[in-house]
Amino acid sequence: MIKNFSILSTVEVSCDGQIYDLHSDYEATKVEHDLLDNALVISWRATREGLPQTLSMTFEKLETLVLRGTDVEMPRSEDGHLSFIGYSSPEDEGMDSFLLEEMAGQDARIILNFEGGLAIKVCAEAAFLLVD
Repeated sequence: MIKNFSILSTVEVSCDGQIYDLHSDYEATKVEHDLLDNALVISWRATREGLPQTLSMTFEKLETLVLRGTDVEMPRSEDGHLSFIGYSSPEDEGMDSFLLEEMAGQDARIILNFEGGLAIKVCAEAAFLLVD
């Protein structure tokens, strides 16, 4: 997968020399799957001042997309809070474990797991982090 960002830790991504904490500093606001363009966009907004106000993680030419819905037992306020971001091997069918970037192979999927239960596993030809 071609990417313009790196996953530094379980909640941080790096792009163009900047580090973005997707757990503490940002909240996911939207997940959009474009069927015609075969793309997925996850939108984030800053939760405090002094940061870029919006981030978009875009996956183009999807090869794999697996979703697990939110946990109805969890408060809706947790739905946008990232629990972890990492990688998953193609053989791993689970949605609750991950590999760090240095352990992931070229064919690894990116997995995002949110406090409210939503989990997204995606493999695409390209992935980009756009900062506004």
